[in-house]
Formats: sequence, structure tokens, C-alpha cells
Amino acid sequence: MAWVEGKQADKQLAVLNALQRAHFIEGNPLSNKHDFNEIVEKFKLSPSNKVFKDELSMDAEYVQEGIEETQQIIGTTGFPVLVMTVNDNAIFIDHSQYLSSPHAVVAAVEKEIAAIKLAKSES
Repeated sequence: MAWVEGKQADKQLAVLNALQRAHFIEGNPLSNKHDFNEIVEKFKLSPSNKVFKDELSMDAEYVQEGIEETQQIIGTTGFPVLVMTVNDNAIFIDHSQYLSSPHAVVAAVEKEIAAIKLAKSES
């Protein structure tokens, strides 16, 4: 996305939407250059090979360390994650279960809140 922002900013939102659709809905892992071919062709992008290099920059490694630390704290490697708090209780919602039905996440949150309230009333 940094390359798109710098080289073809007018396509940024459309490319982001395509990447998210490919990854979260179509199950494309986007883990190597080949995984991006369809999007590159669709948007007539011409990224250099260094965009797909395997090693991380120092800045990226620093960010990755922060992500891993957060994942350890909340007990998941899901990304992105939805964590809500109700009083002193944290609610983790696995967004991947609701990608094709975003309105269902509201029902899941309501169910978690009801369970917290029930547990509190029983104690």
C-alpha cells in the first residue's frame, strides 16, 4: 500500500478494497508476488520487485514486534481484531466469522454482553 500511495495515489482506496476482498473474503493469503498478480493486472500497477522482497525493513520489524506483543496480551493472532470492554471485562470478537455477514457481529457483541451481565447477576 505504501508503494501505491507514493506512485498511484488515485488508485489507493480501490486497491485497498481489492486487497481486503482478496484476503478476507476470497481467502488469498497475499503472501508472495504471485498472490498479487490479479490485482496488479486489474489496476494496471507496475510495482518493482523490491516491493515484494522477503526481508522486512527495520521500521517494519519494529511494528511487527508491537503487533506480536499485542497478540500475546489478547491471546490471538487474528488481525485485525475487535476487542471491546464492558466494565472490567474484555470481549474479543473473531471478525473472520462475520466477513460475509457484518451485521451478525452486532448480534455476537450483544450475546457476549448478555453473558457478562448474567455472570455478574449470578455472583
